[in-house]
Amino acid sequence: MIEKIRVFMKKCYEKCNFSKIILYFISLVILVISRKYKGFINEANEAINDHVKDKSNISKIKRELILFRVIYKIRPNEYFLYDFSSRSYSDRDKYITREMTNGYYKLINNFDALKIFNDKYLSYKVFKDLFNRDMFYYKDEEDKEEFINFVKKNNSFVLKPVDGHGGVGIRFLSLSDYKSVLELYDSVKEFSPFVVEEIVNQSLDMASFHPESLNTVRVVTFQNYGHMSIVWAFLRVGQGDSNVDNMTSGGLGALVDNETGIVISDAIDYKGSKVVSHPDSNVVFKGFKIPDWEGLKSILAKLSAKVPSAHCIGWDMAHTDKGWVLIEGNGRAQVVTIQVLNDKGYKPLFEKMAYLCNVDCGDENDEEE
Repeated sequence: MIEKIRVFMKKCYEKCNFSKIILYFISLVILVISRKYKGFINEANEAINDHVKDKSNISKIKRELILFRVIYKIRPNEYFLYDFSSRSYSDRDKYITREMTNGYYKLINNFDALKIFNDKYLSYKVFKDLFNRDMFYYKDEEDKEEFINFVKKNNSFVLKPVDGHGGVGIRFLSLSDYKSVLELYDSVKEFSPFVVEEIVNQSLDMASFHPESLNTVRVVTFQNYGHMSIVWAFLRVGQGDSNVDNMTSGGLGALVDNETGIVISDAIDYKGSKVVSHPDSNVVFKGFKIPDWEGLKSILAKLSAKVPSAHCIGWDMAHTDKGWVLIEGNGRAQVVTIQVLNDKGYKPLFEKMAYLCNVDCGDENDEEE
């Protein structure tokens, strides 16, 4: 019912010259009755603080944020990042918002296949030969001895929540910071379940931007009928005191050419601010060539082939002295960064992928989450 109202409101807003004030109040009521208002206000205030310097027009901006949240399903941060208010109606329809992505991914990717990517240890078992590093899954006290053996073998390691995303909850640990392996164990067991991984030593080329973080390439692939293609790719690097490259944790992202592996844009941060060279190392982004791009494409084809019913996956890949290794795969790769970097909406692309997958897959994606 609410979806029908939303579609009707959007038509009134764009084609009928209907009163924006009335539509605003209807949007406000919808947010309240759907219990999204409180969370929306927190998001809106945070986004306004991040993006708005001139506060003289705040009331008008807040009203539009509320109206657009309902009729375009767009969140406050996306509203600013896409410069949504200044775009034409037809241009707005080309953008895919965070709220829309799950619906499209349900059509594109098989639900059971996504379980592999939602569980880091299950991913490790499926893609073990391409992880190229030691990993251990800790569930409870019964795994204590195996955990201790892992730490003795890997004095420094990474701890990750089993179902974590965006770099949240990642800890870099070293036995040398503790009196004993038992003290280390006692300090981390409360975070169970988790996985611990051997630390990846990145190549000098990739470390040149920011040696303190593991810098990766996010490559989104689409495969169907056994054919894999790169949909988009961007370089991700950390900055400052951060030891992760996730943009939501303070990292930077720059667009990579799908064919050549050359960075073709300046970098942006999570707020959409442009950066020509890395603020810590001064390494220029545009023109940087990702090492062994052809080798990476070959590995991505192998990765995609392992889960053929997961048609569109975002792969986080790290380049080391031994070659490319998989960090993780994402069954619902976010589209915010790429739409900001390319200054265009990707909804037509998702519609095409969804069409191709449903022609191929029939009803395999009908299961709801």
